[in-house]
Amino acid sequence: MSVYRTLDANLNRVREGLRVLEDCARFSLDDGDLSGRCKNLRARLADIEAKHLPGLAMLAGRDTAGDAGTALSNEREESRAGALDILRANIRRVQEGLRVLEETAKLVSAPAALVFKELRYGSYTLEQALVARELRARLNASRVMLVITGDVCRQRPEDVAKAAYTGGVRCFQVREKGSNDGETFKRVESIARTLLELPDALVIVNDRPDFALAAGAHGVHLGRSDMPIDKARALLGPMLLIGASTHSIDEVRSASGADYLGAGAMFASTTKQVQHLGGPDFGAVATKLANKQVFCVGGITVENARVLKDKGVARIAVSSAICSADNPEYVARELTELFDSALRTPHSAL
Repeated sequence: MSVYRTLDANLNRVREGLRVLEDCARFSLDDGDLSGRCKNLRARLADIEAKHLPGLAMLAGRDTAGDAGTALSNEREESRAGALDILRANIRRVQEGLRVLEETAKLVSAPAALVFKELRYGSYTLEQALVARELRARLNASRVMLVITGDVCRQRPEDVAKAAYTGGVRCFQVREKGSNDGETFKRVESIARTLLELPDALVIVNDRPDFALAAGAHGVHLGRSDMPIDKARALLGPMLLIGASTHSIDEVRSASGADYLGAGAMFASTTKQVQHLGGPDFGAVATKLANKQVFCVGGITVENARVLKDKGVARIAVSSAICSADNPEYVARELTELFDSALRTPHSAL
């Protein structure tokens, strides 16, 4: 009877996890293909049960009231740190349940065990697809990116990051420079770790794909002199994000393989030396021309940000305006509220 109870419990576990994933893909990500993949997996489970497993015996063996495991829980199960956490918790629930089904079914039906094994391997690629789609949905929802550099911050960069998050920023690029890789990585990792604890924060590392991977970030931003996009993609795989800096319309058109673009500079900057001052008109054209998200960057402040919005710019990346502010939360809120409706604002004539 314990075999039937194990099969029943894990079939329920996998079905429930798949249903959560299906609805996340359908309602949160608006992705019919991924929702359909989850639904098809549930249908295959039902088919396996009908053809190879003793359904009535499993139901008869169910003992929810007497199950010692129903009273077991831990702190992590009681909360979720955003949409990505929901996805990953439930895909792991599916994967673990399938592994138990695969092993236990060997005692009852070898054909069922083989199908459970096939489904388990399929769930690994499903996980990649779901996380990739969730990261891109999060990127698409971001209007303001904070490029956070410790040397520019008046407060600890970790504290600035938290303040900007409270002010509404959800997309962060960690930009730390230095001749000592070990020390530079420590700074990158410290800021990234702080951000990764914040629900639905998107964390990008500037310049270094290796730093991004080691810090557990969601992607990398590459400048024109950094690693080529295709080489970075080979290192990061298809799931993580890659951003690319552009300074001309030709560069915007040629930035294939990037998930989003930085376009600049809009204005003279106090953060870094400006070699290409494209201005607001370039930002507006890049926003309209590119078939991906464009974050306009360079010298943007609360005072001049409206010029960009009025031109049709939908997203901005800022650094010193927030990092150097006495009240970074206030500045972050001003900018995020300004651009909250930018994606719904028609482009002005150029």
